[in-house]
Amino acid sequence: MVTILSRTPRLSDFAFVHTAAYVEVEDVFRSESFGRTHDAETKMRRANRELEQVEETRTTGRPKPSANFKRSSGRAGGWLEEPRESRETVRAILNAATESMLLLDASGTVLALNQTTAKRLGKSADELIGRYIFDFLPPSVAAARRARLDEVVRSGQPAQFEDERQGMFFEHKLLPVFDERGKVVRVAVCGQEITERKHTQQRQAEALELNRAILATSTVGIMAYRATGQCVFANEAAGLIVGASVEQLLQQNFRQNPDWREHGLLQMAEEALRTRKMRRGEIHGATTFGKELWLDCQMVPFVSGGELHLLVLNCEITNQKRAEEVLRGFSRRLRRAQDEERRHLARGLHDSTAQKLAAVNMNLGRLKHLVAGTDPAVRNLVGDIAALVEDCSKEVRTLSYLLHPPLLDQLGLPAACRSYLEGFSKRSGVRVRLDVPDDLGRLPASAELALFRVLQEALANIQRHSGSKTASIRLTRAANRVVLKVSDRGRGISAAVLRDVAQGFGGPGLGLLSMRERVDQLGGRLEIESGTKGTTLVATLPLPVRH
Repeated sequence: MVTILSRTPRLSDFAFVHTAAYVEVEDVFRSESFGRTHDAETKMRRANRELEQVEETRTTGRPKPSANFKRSSGRAGGWLEEPRESRETVRAILNAATESMLLLDASGTVLALNQTTAKRLGKSADELIGRYIFDFLPPSVAAARRARLDEVVRSGQPAQFEDERQGMFFEHKLLPVFDERGKVVRVAVCGQEITERKHTQQRQAEALELNRAILATSTVGIMAYRATGQCVFANEAAGLIVGASVEQLLQQNFRQNPDWREHGLLQMAEEALRTRKMRRGEIHGATTFGKELWLDCQMVPFVSGGELHLLVLNCEITNQKRAEEVLRGFSRRLRRAQDEERRHLARGLHDSTAQKLAAVNMNLGRLKHLVAGTDPAVRNLVGDIAALVEDCSKEVRTLSYLLHPPLLDQLGLPAACRSYLEGFSKRSGVRVRLDVPDDLGRLPASAELALFRVLQEALANIQRHSGSKTASIRLTRAANRVVLKVSDRGRGISAAVLRDVAQGFGGPGLGLLSMRERVDQLGGRLEIESGTKGTTLVATLPLPVRH
């Protein structure tokens, strides 16, 4: 009985097996020796059954009963035809294989082969059987493969190697077959083309090298953590940003890092891991390694090796934030200068220009009496001049009020808002409803001025862009903040304009940007919600707690 799995094959095991079966045996043994997949194990079991049938026939003269026997016993010839069918089955399996399979003697003469081998060599099986295999290979390839064969024959050990021929790559496995004395008399050879695999490996290697170059030269700090918190990767930039070495970062566990908890990073990480979605935020503070900085931090969950990880991308924005602070300081000074200039111009128009126009109007009144009995043309001319002067006086008073309402300094924000809205409704035709609590009280001068300017700009946008015929204004005050809410029922603000305002750009949203800057300067926030049913603007400013 031939047992393929229990020991190294010997020549006597295959004495009555068709030559094609040698290759099947080699393929089976190769699968055991080189760790092939389940397909090879299936072939091995199938070949074992076929060889058992042949061995049973050789030793007893009758094949071993099998499923094949049961199925074929009703046919003409019955079990007597089974050995031939078994050999045909083995031959069909070998010829269907995409690998090259052949059996050589110790000198390299072809004893058996499958169709794939013949096709790759460009010959028929009849042309190759009994011929020296190396005669069909280029000299350089033949010499190297001959050396491999000789080594297997000499050492009795299997061999595996790869080589290239005419731009194609092949993987070869050589398995010795021994006679009863333990001498290598045959070598089973299995070869498969691995050109595509080689190209894939090359592309993967190039991609890996590119990734390494990107990670090494990137100015973005890149770190990877297990979900348990342990750092498993960090590039050089990550260490430079926080003032640490890569080795120090690799020793960290973010769940045990107090900085992550203090600056909200731990909460961001847990949220990203829980939702499996990216999280992003700006972080300000000092690191464990003593460096104070601003970070634009992104956290992206991913799975590697079946385990959940967290990718952390840190971009230092400390210089950007410092530049923004300088710019905000400059903007505050510029806006303060503008407000002072407006106040100065408003006072000048009210105290000087408006008074002079009033005097001119009074003199025109006296002139009307003096020319009462004169030519009607003269009287009409004096009347026209008086009307023009009156219009100029109204415009000067309006301009003075728009530049800086005196009621804002004298009586506070609620009174200034009521007075301004009365004039705005007359000029624009927009009906405005104002809701202000009686106990709002006075606010800091900077807060009153900022909210009044926001109100002015919001109403101007409603008049120019919204198309709404109504507006609603509400002022509320809590212990530590004041909130101004302005709503309309117009056509809304485009998403592009809102995006530009959020990113600090001007353009069509210049008025909105001015409002945001005023609120930001006082540590507040401006929120805008807009759609097809209208726009709601909410400005919130912090206030000192009242005692």
